[in-house]
Amino acid sequence: MPLEFIRSRLPRHRLLRGVAVIAGGTALSQALGAIAAPVLTRLYVPGAFGVYAVYLSILGLVSALGSLRYELAIPLAEDETGAARVLVLCALVLGTMSVAAVAILGGLGRAVIRWTDNPGMKPYLWLLPLGFLAMGSFSIMNYWLIRQKSYGAIARAKLVQGISMISTQLAGGFFSFGPLGLLLGQIAGHGSAAVWVLRSIWRDRRRIFARITLAGLRREARRFRRFPLYSSAGALLNSAGGNLPMLLFAVLYGPVAAGWLGLGQRLTGSLYALAGDTVARVYFGEAAALATNHPERLRRLYDRALVRLLLLGAALMVLIIAVGPSGFAAILGPEWRMTGIYLRYLSVALVFQFAVGSLSQTLNILERQGLQLAWDLVRLLLGIASLGTAKAFGWPAAKAVLVFSGTSAASYLLLLALTRRALSRRERLWSPKETVVEGRSSFISGPGERP
Repeated sequence: MPLEFIRSRLPRHRLLRGVAVIAGGTALSQALGAIAAPVLTRLYVPGAFGVYAVYLSILGLVSALGSLRYELAIPLAEDETGAARVLVLCALVLGTMSVAAVAILGGLGRAVIRWTDNPGMKPYLWLLPLGFLAMGSFSIMNYWLIRQKSYGAIARAKLVQGISMISTQLAGGFFSFGPLGLLLGQIAGHGSAAVWVLRSIWRDRRRIFARITLAGLRREARRFRRFPLYSSAGALLNSAGGNLPMLLFAVLYGPVAAGWLGLGQRLTGSLYALAGDTVARVYFGEAAALATNHPERLRRLYDRALVRLLLLGAALMVLIIAVGPSGFAAILGPEWRMTGIYLRYLSVALVFQFAVGSLSQTLNILERQGLQLAWDLVRLLLGIASLGTAKAFGWPAAKAVLVFSGTSAASYLLLLALTRRALSRRERLWSPKETVVEGRSSFISGPGERP
């Protein structure tokens, strides 16, 4: 009865209903993280979170190449058999890349420690391939669920991820594992959620997967070759823009400052994921279906989602500013006061990242990978330049965060302009033209088509 009561009050519109369902699971997962944060900050010192931040930055940077972006093609496949072939193709590519990661770290491990200027990472480099495999697997499984519009399963997967990660990190803290506990939590979270989804897929679709052939895999690889050729480079630049500044910040200002900033990003990530990640997943599933046949509806969908995300982002920004450094010190412990200062400086940039970044897959859906690639490069260069300039002038870490916030906000405004222009162009080229065929009125559409 309680479940039926909740279902009866969910929105009837498919998009809004999907958002509500995923938001419920995400809310529970993020609530667990928020509740555990004051405990974790008392079990781990800022330096441990600094190692964790560097680890996540390296992992986020390389995980973009996990399955060479073939996972984006899962919702775009023509039928379910094609989607299953793409999923298997993603798994094969991810396994190959994970083995390659082990070999690369074996030869470049010392160089990675030297480049990041973080000796505390040395004992944990061996965890990077495991984290790479777990994160990539979870991403592949999510895109399968997005194709199926299995919003309830996405919500449950998020909950499984959150519970596994938090419980592992709390256990590692109680047993004084140091940074290892935080790192194992990340692997446990993504890995357990991926396995949970995989079991469900195999139970319900094993007959489809049993019919997959090598020729079929080659056909899908050729059909969606634009994703590894263009989107993988763009994804690498996108990940670099999001993760390389954190690495650079750790190199320039030390692991403790990186720990303060890393925890702040984790907390805001929890808040913004509650709505931003939820809307992004549902938006991608709906937008992929509209891009080919109804681009005018895609533009309206984008505008509606953007306005709602901006309003939600502004509300969260007000909450961050209201809590302030004193609030963070009271909740997390006095040594975490700087986290509140950093987040105040980042709050404006976070609003635009939350709203525009959550819909950033639009250019990929429109197959404007070149435009996405150009923006990713601009964002990366702006982020590096802002931190490098701050260090060159001898500015403290807090001022460096403020400068980085300004350039980050500017880059997302640029992405907004590029995306709106691409949507308008697709709609203009697609506009249906009425023709007469054998005395009957009919409609045809698409660029370049003629009666």
